[in-house]
Amino acid sequence: MKLKTTLFIALLIIGTALRAQITLEHNYSGTAELADVENFGYKYFVTDYLNNSVLIYNEDHTPWKTVNLNLGAGSLLYDIAYVSSKVFNQDDLVEMLMVSYIYVATTDTTGYFVYTTTVVNESGTTLLTVPGGVYSSTFTVSNSEPKLMVYIYDFSISSYISATEIYSLPTKPAGLKEPEGMLQLPYPNPAETSIRVFYPESTAFGEAEIIVSDLSGKEMGRYQANTGGSMELPVSGLPSGNYIYRLSMNGKSIPAGKFVVR
Repeated sequence: MKLKTTLFIALLIIGTALRAQITLEHNYSGTAELADVENFGYKYFVTDYLNNSVLIYNEDHTPWKTVNLNLGAGSLLYDIAYVSSKVFNQDDLVEMLMVSYIYVATTDTTGYFVYTTTVVNESGTTLLTVPGGVYSSTFTVSNSEPKLMVYIYDFSISSYISATEIYSLPTKPAGLKEPEGMLQLPYPNPAETSIRVFYPESTAFGEAEIIVSDLSGKEMGRYQANTGGSMELPVSGLPSGNYIYRLSMNGKSIPAGKFVVR
C-alpha cells in the first residue's frame, strides 16, 4: 500500500509539473496587440498593413471581427490605436484611431510625408479627422475628464510639432490608458543609406534589440539597442519600400515606428 501511495504521489507531482510549464498557445502572423474592448472583454488584434484591415480575435484566438479600413487614394496605413467600443462615443460599434500617410515628392528629391489621424468605426463611419495628426495620447484632468491629445506636424516646413489639438472624450472606459511618452519620428525619412530611430530612454543596453520587419511581417534585421534612446540603422541593403521597427526587451515586443527606404 505504501508503495502504491508513493507511486501515486510521484505521478501527481510529475503531472502537475508538466502542466505548469510554459506552452505555446497561439501564433499570430505579424504583431499582435491586446485591447480591452468595453462590453466585449479583452481582444487580440493584428493590423494588416498590406490589405488595410484590422483582424480582431477573442481571448481563445478565434476570429471575432475584421474591420476594413477605407484609406484615400495613394495613402498608406501607419498605425492603429485605441481599439475600443466606448472611447470615442457610446454605441457598441468597434472603433479605433487610425494614422495614414502619403509621400509627396519634391524637385530637390528629398520629399516629405503628409499624415492624417482619423477615428473610424467598424461600419466605416468617420468620427474624427485631424489633418497632420501623427501621434496621439490620452490623459485625465483634475476633474477626471478624459481627453485626447493629437500632435500635428507639417513636414513641408519643419520636422517639429506645429500644433497640438485637444479633444474631450465621452467617459473614461476600461480600455483607455494613460500616455506612456511620445517618441520622436525617425529621420531622415525616407532614407537611402541610414536612418536614426528612437525608443524609450530607459531601455537597458545589452538587454534590448531593435527588430526591423517589412509590412508582411518578414524580419529584415536585428540590432542591439544603444543607451540614450536612439541609434542609427544601416538601410542601404534593404529593398525600396516601407518598414516597421520595434523594440524587443525581456521577452516583450513594443512597436516603435515606421520608415521608408527609397
